[in-house]
Amino acid sequence: MSKVILYTSELSPATRSTKVLIQILGIDVEYRPVNVLTGEQLKPEFLKINPTHTLPTLDDNGFILWDSHAINTYLLTKFGGNNHELYPSDIAQRARIDQFLHFDGSTLFPRFGSLVVEVCFQGLPEVSEYSLNRATEALSFLNTFLEKSKYLAGDKLTIADISCASVPLTFQRLIPNEYNKFGNVKAWIDRLRGELPFFDEIHVEKLNALEKFYFDKKVENKK
Repeated sequence: MSKVILYTSELSPATRSTKVLIQILGIDVEYRPVNVLTGEQLKPEFLKINPTHTLPTLDDNGFILWDSHAINTYLLTKFGGNNHELYPSDIAQRARIDQFLHFDGSTLFPRFGSLVVEVCFQGLPEVSEYSLNRATEALSFLNTFLEKSKYLAGDKLTIADISCASVPLTFQRLIPNEYNKFGNVKAWIDRLRGELPFFDEIHVEKLNALEKFYFDKKVENKK
C-alpha cells in the first residue's frame, strides 16, 4: 500500500490544520506542494484530481477527498479509530464539534479569504471596511464561544480547535489590532501552543510567507 498523498499550499490555513492533525496521529504522508500563485492548481493534471482546485486535497490510494474538514475527520476516523478523543463518537459531542467545523468553513475561512483576495488579487491598497468588520466579527464570535470553556467544544482539545485555529492565527498577522482585542481567543491560541509542541513549527513558517506576500502586495498596490 502506498503512502497517503496530501496536495498542499503554503498560503492555505486549511492545509496547516490538516498538517497539525497528521502530526498528532503520526501518519506517514507524502506532501506534494501546489503553487497557487503560478496557477498549478488550475493545470489539467490537478483538475483531474480535484475539479474544484482547492487545497488541501487528499489521495489515499486512489480515494480522493477535498475540503480540509472532510479530510480531517476521515483521517481521524481511519487512523485514530471511531471514538478518538479528538472526535468522540457520542452523538451530542460530535454534533458540537461538527458545528464548529461548519463554522470554520462558512464563516472564518471566507472572511479570511476576503482580506487576501482584496489586497493580493484585486489590487486594493487596504482591505475594505466591510471585509475588516466581517473579519473582526468572526473573531468576536470565537471570543464569545470561548467565554465558558477552555476549548471550542468543551474543556478538552478536539478537532474543532485544530481546524478553527488556523484562521485566527492568520488574522493575528494580517489584522493584529483587531486580533488583539479578543483576550479569550489569544488565551486559546496560547493554550494550543502549550499543548501541541509542534504547533508553531507547522504554522509559523507558512504564516511568515503569507504575511510577507500580503504586506508586499499592499505596498505594491499603493504605488
